[in-house]
Amino acid sequence: MGPSKPIDRIARRAEGASKHLLQPDPVRGPVVTTIFMWRVTECLGYQAIADRLNAGLDWRDVIACERLATAKKRAVQRDNIA
Repeated sequence: MGPSKPIDRIARRAEGASKHLLQPDPVRGPVVTTIFMWRVTECLGYQAIADRLNAGLDWRDVIACERLATAKKRAVQRDNIA
């Protein structure tokens, strides 16, 4: 396949298509963020992450607790700077 014709690209843009626009997923996004944080901050491997995901937790509670912990850390950091 060769390069796309300029007319095709113009038509796709007119329909609102864009290959550069990412839409956040409100359901899966927080879970992906949590997995990333486990991987980076706790240095968890893939199996440990899979075990946590399969533990049957209610993800809304897990995400709420992590957001609360993050907010508390930020508040302490602000207090220490001021």
